[in-house]
Amino acid sequence: MTVKKIGLFRNDVFRWRIEQYKKSLINFWDDLKRRKSALFALVFILVLVVISIFPQFFAPNDPTQRVGAIWEPPSSAHLLGTDDVGRDVLSQLIYGTRISMLIGFLSASIALIIGMIVGVVSGFYGGIIGDLLMRITDFFLIIPNFPLMVVLAYTLKPSLETLSLAVAIGIWTQPARVLYAEVLSLRERPYILRAKVLGVSNLKILLRYIIPRAMPIAFAMAIINMGWAIPSEAFLSWIGLSDPTQISWGSMLYYAFMRGSFICGAWWHFIPPGILIMLTVVAFMILGQVAQEISNPKLKHRGFYAL
Repeated sequence: MTVKKIGLFRNDVFRWRIEQYKKSLINFWDDLKRRKSALFALVFILVLVVISIFPQFFAPNDPTQRVGAIWEPPSSAHLLGTDDVGRDVLSQLIYGTRISMLIGFLSASIALIIGMIVGVVSGFYGGIIGDLLMRITDFFLIIPNFPLMVVLAYTLKPSLETLSLAVAIGIWTQPARVLYAEVLSLRERPYILRAKVLGVSNLKILLRYIIPRAMPIAFAMAIINMGWAIPSEAFLSWIGLSDPTQISWGSMLYYAFMRGSFICGAWWHFIPPGILIMLTVVAFMILGQVAQEISNPKLKHRGFYAL
């Protein structure tokens, strides 16, 4: 086969993969349109993303400056009232979206990278390496997530990066297990066996055939992990293990608890961030379920996500 023909063949393979990804996106959109809950979840998350990128355009005040009396109830001047210092709660909520979403994204990305490395390597190569990696995964599965996150966050210096790492260490096992099972199935496919017989290297098989086909389910797991990462960040912030210089939904709950908002009945200080955390988790879970159903049609019509 000439160099020109090889180049044309590779271009055809590349175009085929692009078409497959387009088809997956179309299926994803079709599923969303059929389910009002999934469509609402996507719109809700997109709104949060826009707010987290441009909080200065949505916040009525500087979240760090005093703009009124302490614990003012919601009014036309301050839609969600003020906190114990007199700062606008709505502005804090809007600026807190950036940190909560960013930590969720970073944690889910780190967890996905770790999970893909462990799952793909152990599933494809197997043997001693695969068994060792799976035993390590099982060890982390046994350890309760939140105590592990607390120990890591307490040991490391509080910062955005260390908090993201602590959360990621607590949630990487699930994508590792799912990708391990997926790669085990893929490596026995006829085209993989033919590629091995023809002398294609393991690295090329992984990059050309295994990883691209495992990406849809990896994407679904990343979405679900963001749903777990955001309340995990809120929990760590609520017990005082976050960066005190950053505003997040979890840190708002922490200061509401520490400064007596619960006792004084200043519900506007702690209920809004709690509701946002809950809605965000549900939205990510719904989108993650839709993505899983696209990558594995057998999951369709199971659970409340099918509504």
